[in-house]
Amino acid sequence: DIFTSENCAMVDMTCEQHDRQAADSQFITHFTGRAISRLNLVPTAIATKGFKSLLTLRDQTVKDSFDLFSALYICNPNAESTLLNLRKAVDDLIHDLKSNKSKLHLNYADGKESRNETDDMDRLSSFVNRIGASKTAETFELATRLKQEGKDIVMTLCVGEPDFPPPKPILEAATDALISGKTRYTPVQGVLELRQAIAKDLAKRKNVNIDPSNILVTAGGKQAIFCVLLALCDEGDQVIVPAPYWVSYPEIVRLSGAEPVILKRNPKTNYILSPIELSAVLTARTRVIILCNPCNPTGTLYSRSELEALATLLSRPEYSHIYVLADEIYERLTYDGAEHVSFASIPGMEKRTLIVNGFAKAYAMTGFRLGYLAAPSKILKAALKLQSQLNSCACSISQYAGIRALELEPSVLDPLYKELEEKRDLTIDRLNKIPKVTCSAAKGAFYAFPDVSAYIGPQIRNPVDGSAMSSTTALCQYLINNHGVALVAGDAFGAPNGIRLSFATSKEDINTAIDRLEKGLKELNVE
Repeated sequence: DIFTSENCAMVDMTCEQHDRQAADSQFITHFTGRAISRLNLVPTAIATKGFKSLLTLRDQTVKDSFDLFSALYICNPNAESTLLNLRKAVDDLIHDLKSNKSKLHLNYADGKESRNETDDMDRLSSFVNRIGASKTAETFELATRLKQEGKDIVMTLCVGEPDFPPPKPILEAATDALISGKTRYTPVQGVLELRQAIAKDLAKRKNVNIDPSNILVTAGGKQAIFCVLLALCDEGDQVIVPAPYWVSYPEIVRLSGAEPVILKRNPKTNYILSPIELSAVLTARTRVIILCNPCNPTGTLYSRSELEALATLLSRPEYSHIYVLADEIYERLTYDGAEHVSFASIPGMEKRTLIVNGFAKAYAMTGFRLGYLAAPSKILKAALKLQSQLNSCACSISQYAGIRALELEPSVLDPLYKELEEKRDLTIDRLNKIPKVTCSAAKGAFYAFPDVSAYIGPQIRNPVDGSAMSSTTALCQYLINNHGVALVAGDAFGAPNGIRLSFATSKEDINTAIDRLEKGLKELNVE
């Protein structure tokens, strides 16, 4: 066996004695040595005896095979508790260091050490410090503040919500729910009638057969993403996030403890993710691939054959551990007669797909905060457990409105979507007439994502204050402050050459916004 082949010493003892002692000595020794090896430490001229001992430990453990190290973990039932205790010990030590740092400041300004006791009340958690604020929310808040100050700001192109109201039957259903007393807590998983309606809709329109017990109703699609990633990911895991991406994906991944792996996509192929590009970043640590289809912010829509090509790659045995989080919140909003295909409908992918969808975009129910997750039972139950501790349930009124939304005939919705397509055409036509700006037509969602790289660079200066247009963030700051148009910088989406405009607004606002964008770019005097 592996222990004999590695020339391990054999000592007579009970299994219980061996497991306890091995976990306390052999396993923790090998773990420590291998952890040190990943720090790439090297001897120095001032190395202490203790440091040299660490290097010796490293050298002695890594020379053994990794199979032996794995066997010490797999074959020892006490190894798992030792790992947990080790993690707790490290976390406790880091906490003590940070707490002491906030209480005790060292001042060397005068060459003397002085100690000042400070209040620890303002210390924030490392959990919240992992992430940044949503850039789309920040842009909207800035535009709102400037408008409240009396400035003329076109701000409807920076938010992702339709300008039409929810169809009347949805509002009537919400009113009926209020009047009839459906105002109390619902089951954490959501009312059965809504989960049944979702399952029926998935089967009818998407050819995806999901049992209502495998559906979790959430307070918006964002919460569904949050719950499923926290249910699946640990520290050390990786989540593939194709760029351009929705601004919240990397931050939610970081909250889960996993590492977002940003995968740049090529605008020349309309940002379609190819199997070759994907295979280059897949590893044993990959836990989830996020596939936003149609995509926010580019409007990219995958064909069936393009999805099948990705599924063929993921069907390989070495990738059998990977799930696909299919964010399909914009799936009803497609143009030019294109059909949306759910990744879960691709043969072999139903049990590998975590469907996230909701009611905000297709039904203009953004304020209702209603979404859902459809997933395999074990994952669904874990996400359900999280929701039970987060917010108990989605709003009861919204859930009953959601049931009615899924009952609407296409004749109610299609005219709204047709109008969006007309607004898309107007937006793309106007953008492509601006010198040095290029923009492909979105096949889905309601965003345009033009390339404005010609207007970005240290040599291009703000004509008002002389600052450099060093990024799309700087460009968008210039546009809102000097030309009264609020747009979202491509930096926020992992695409530094673009800016995002929502065409889910009035044609008047689209024309006014692009007029101001064109004027602002012209004043940069780019040759």
